[in-house]
Order: sequence, then C-alpha cells, then structure tokens
Amino acid sequence: EIADDRIRGTLGSFFILFINMGTLVCFIAGTYMSYHVTSYVLILLPILFLVCFIRLPETPQHLIKCNKIEAAEGALKFLRGYTTSPEHLEQLKEEMSRMMSTIAIRGKEGESGEDSSIRLADFAPFATKKALLIGMVLVTLNQFSGCFALINYTAHIFAEAGSNLDPNVSAMVVGAIQLAGSYVSTMVVDRCKRKVLYIVSSFGSAIGLGMMGVHAYLAVSGFDVSKISWLPVASLSFVIFIASVGILPLTFVILSEILPQKLRSFGGSLCTTFLWVVSFIVVKYFPVMVEVLGMHGCMWTFAGCCLFGVLFNAFFVPETRGKSIDEITLAMESRSKAT
Repeated sequence: EIADDRIRGTLGSFFILFINMGTLVCFIAGTYMSYHVTSYVLILLPILFLVCFIRLPETPQHLIKCNKIEAAEGALKFLRGYTTSPEHLEQLKEEMSRMMSTIAIRGKEGESGEDSSIRLADFAPFATKKALLIGMVLVTLNQFSGCFALINYTAHIFAEAGSNLDPNVSAMVVGAIQLAGSYVSTMVVDRCKRKVLYIVSSFGSAIGLGMMGVHAYLAVSGFDVSKISWLPVASLSFVIFIASVGILPLTFVILSEILPQKLRSFGGSLCTTFLWVVSFIVVKYFPVMVEVLGMHGCMWTFAGCCLFGVLFNAFFVPETRGKSIDEITLAMESRSKAT
C-alpha cells in the first residue's frame, strides 16, 4: 500500500533480498559460532525490528478508511518525504484526492477494503479467482524451479562434482551468489518489464538445470566427466544467480500487485502458506526423487517446470510494471470480461 508506483517492484524485491541476506548471515554465524550463541544473536533482530517498526505510521489508505484525514496526510508526508514547498503540497493534495476517490468508489461497490470481513461472495468474481490461481501457480513454480532444494543440498552436489570446498564454505558461497542475484533484481525490476525479466530468468534457469542434468546423465552412463567436473558447480551457481534475479523475487512482487485489495492480505497469506507447503514437499522428497529418477531426472524435471513457467508467464500473467494498483485491477477485470 505504501509503495510509490515507480519503485513498487524494487521495494517488493527487497523482501527476497533481505531474506537472502539473513540466510547468508545465518550461514556465516553457524560456521563461526556455536548453536546457542547463534540463536542468542538472532533473537536480537526481531527485537530491533519491533523497536523500529512500532514508531512507523499506519498506511494512508487505512487512515482514510477510518476517516482520519489529517493523520493520513501526515503519514503520506512521512512516507513520501514531502516538505512544505508548493510543489510537494500540490503532489500531496493530488495523491490524497486520488486515494480518497478510489476508496469512496470501492465503498459504494461494497468493497470497504481489507478491514471488512471477507465473505465467500468476494471470491466469486472471475478476476479474483484468476488472480488467486495465478498466485498459486507462481508460488508452485517458485519451488519447482529447484532452487530451494539445490540450496539445501549444496554440499552434496559440490561433493559429487569433486569439489574440495568445505560444506560450510560452499553454503556461504551459494548464499553470497543468491544475495548478489537478489541485489541485481532490485536494480532491474523497475527498469525491465516484469514478464520479460521472469521469462529470461526462467529460461536461463532451465538451461542451467539442463546442463546439470546432462553432467549427471553422462556420469551414471559411464562416461569420463573428469574434464567437465566444474560443470555442475558452475551451473548450480548460475541457476541460483539467475533465479534470484527473476523467478524468486518476482513471484512476490506480482502476487502483491494482482490480488484485489480486499483479499490482498488473505490471498497473500494463503499463497505464501501454500508456497512453504510445496517447499517442504520438494526439500523433503528431493532425495527420494533422486533415487527414483536419478539426479539427471530431477534436474530435467526442474528444467521442464521452468520452461512451463516461461509459457505460463507469457500467456496468462498480466504486465504490471509502471501501472497503479487500480490500473492492474481494472486490467484483470477487463480481461475477465473479455474472456
């Protein structure tokens, strides 16, 4: 709600950036500190978050719905950095007017916002069902890109490739690559079209996973792969990087943009819960998949899912870059009516 349309993608991709930063910090802390000391250090972070977050204002939209117009103006000034200059006051007036008009229209249509109780009828519009379906597919593809499973089995993959890296060091290397990819994402997500970035990331991941599968297949088929022992490590690093640029962060950016305002919190929570269920299944049964399909079969399965993601994004996911949330909602509704 608080993001400016021009930088909404960048702010949305910060979600994954800081998750990956936390992952790397945990890898480093776990390597050089004991289990208990690591836990005590990490306890400080949510306490620090609480102290900082408690001073932040409510969103302007929420305050307008509660008829606290002056408080909403104050919150918007804080969030946008508006001063008392005539130019900033005019921008403040325009944005407040736009927000109030949008909320008034939704109130007349019975969409009083996230604060009102959610009813079964709220899921009836085709645009809503379509948004939820797109969200569910995107979070599933997020996990079936194989990245989370590969990160959890990095040491095993590096060892199979003949790498002499210590398992803890290999985990830190992958964590750093993932963080670098996420940082690149924050720089390009609002400069490139969402669909193009997602498609390039998915296709690149499919190539990297396919190469890992080829190496594994040659190895089990009796070919001498000693001269290309670097291939799985290089491919894994490439997949983690390219997925962190597109597939992983854009899932959450697009999800937050296409869901209707009233169902955004519920729908986002539902899709995120489903993501972690799928994540648990993929990570838990990855060794079983390796036993049944072989490492090459697993990699090619993940690559196939990435290629499906290319097609799904090309034909079913709307472009959202540079559009306001209201414009995206209208686009989803107009597409639904056309369908």
